[in-house]
Amino acid sequence: MERQSKPRSQPLDQKTASALAKQYCLAQPRAHKEVRDKLYELGAWRNEVELAIADMIAEGFLSEERFAMDYISKRFKLYGWGRVKLKKGLRDKSVPDKLITQALNSIAQEEYVQALHKHAGKYLRLLKERVNWRRKRKLVDFLLRQGFEYAVINDALKAYPELPAG
Repeated sequence: MERQSKPRSQPLDQKTASALAKQYCLAQPRAHKEVRDKLYELGAWRNEVELAIADMIAEGFLSEERFAMDYISKRFKLYGWGRVKLKKGLRDKSVPDKLITQALNSIAQEEYVQALHKHAGKYLRLLKERVNWRRKRKLVDFLLRQGFEYAVINDALKAYPELPAG
């Protein structure tokens, strides 16, 4: 059964909005957009939302840079996502491009290629296709969906002699 929130008769005041936003950010780093959306959802008005966010930034509860680094490290280490998928995820959260680039540069190239090979090896073991060029096409499509760049995929596939070149 889904819990429905009842509409508030009065908007949240700035102090309550700030307290709720801090509570929301305690569990994990959040993007400004996530906090803003949550406060609007709870019934705060624009002025209270902006003041609460400004307070949280000043007190160190909210940092886009910390959020971007946390997002990249978790998604890369847990799921092995590629840079394209990570970049899209951060853009969806309205993180500035400068911070996205900075966070993506924190991934070591060796780790990145190692994650690609891990995905490729796992997928090739599960793949039932017997025709080599189809296997390669399916593998490339899978790796692209995981967010890896085509040039990196092409370089990495040279390590699989059973797949056709090119």
